[in-house]
Amino acid sequence: QDNYVSADYVTIAVDDSEVENILEEAEEELEEVEDLIEYYLQRCTSIFNETETFLVGMRDMEESIGVVLSSRRFEVNRLELALSMGSFAASLGAMISGIFGMNMRNKFEMSVVGFYGTTAGI
Repeated sequence: QDNYVSADYVTIAVDDSEVENILEEAEEELEEVEDLIEYYLQRCTSIFNETETFLVGMRDMEESIGVVLSSRRFEVNRLELALSMGSFAASLGAMISGIFGMNMRNKFEMSVVGFYGTTAGI
């Protein structure tokens, strides 16, 4: 028995064996498409896993860089504090020298012990 497929202008006669061949070809193509989709899914999954691994590595590196930068900042702050203390000590000595360098007379300035004590303190 023949099956007829009709369109607006074309009528095609198709027998059962041709229908079976078309269905088998469609099933084979469907299997190929399913295999391709499965392959692409596996590739996407592996790329996603690699991306997650890289992301974890980048976060670890970011934390490591943050620790190194924090350490450098601490060293700079420590150096700044040492320089500030040194400049304060030098300015204090200059202030004491300036006080005793004025043209004023006092008993402490005239004593030998005061001179040596001030010189040692500076």
